[in-house]
Amino acid sequence: MNFSTNVTGGYAPLSVQFNDISENATSWSWDFDNNGIVDSTDKNPVHTYDAPGTYTVNLTASNENGTDSKLATINVSKQRVFLAYAIDKTIIDVAGKGPARNVTKAGDVIAFYVNVTNDGNIDLTNITVNDPLINLTEPVESLNADGILEVGEKWTYNGNYTVTQADINSNGGIDGFINSTATVRSDQLEPKSASAEVPVEWDPNYSIFKSVIGSDENGDCIINSPGDIIQYRVVVKNDGNVDLNNVSINDPLINLTGPTGDDIDPGVLNPGEVWVYRELFGNQG
Repeated sequence: MNFSTNVTGGYAPLSVQFNDISENATSWSWDFDNNGIVDSTDKNPVHTYDAPGTYTVNLTASNENGTDSKLATINVSKQRVFLAYAIDKTIIDVAGKGPARNVTKAGDVIAFYVNVTNDGNIDLTNITVNDPLINLTEPVESLNADGILEVGEKWTYNGNYTVTQADINSNGGIDGFINSTATVRSDQLEPKSASAEVPVEWDPNYSIFKSVIGSDENGDCIINSPGDIIQYRVVVKNDGNVDLNNVSINDPLINLTGPTGDDIDPGVLNPGEVWVYRELFGNQG
């Protein structure tokens, strides 16, 4: 008679598949630790050794010709401690246009989620996840809502960031991206971080338009004689997405008044803002 096992050793808890390969056996008595007590009468049982140790397995098989026994040894080692977690941060959406879009203006909302997974074989406690850019929600625990990051469990956090005009003005801090880093900590492991970045579409731009806005006393907007008055208007608009500073308008022919419309952030031409200048010019001939 004979039998085989899928493993002869390993770390506790160790599950072993036993397979009888005797010829014509009709009954089986398995003693998995050779203590004289029958543990199974199945032909091909599975047994789990929870504690470390060296175990002698005894199979007694019978058929019409009699009974025979076979011994084998299973070596079970103390469980190897493997502490590990993984963190990843993902962009879900940018300004309602999908995850792969650019930030274009102040007020755009970037939606993130953060996943933390226990990749080891020991439960992890006192888990905290921090991101200095955003306020994260409480985690959704995939296995048990008990505050313990169990083996194989994943916790998911969500958070939004609203883009500021300062983010746009600085081009995301010069490098052209709004960067966000989340860090996980626990009692058992050193901190671990993951980052995500969203490109900033940086577009400083303005336009200027000058026009005659009023006719002279003859009503024809034509200079007919000395003293005719020409009424001008100059309009400057910020057509980009970046605040413009130190904006000045100069016309060597006239002295402009204003601007009017400079009421969002005095002295700064904000995106979409319009400044209007006016002046009267008298032709002296």
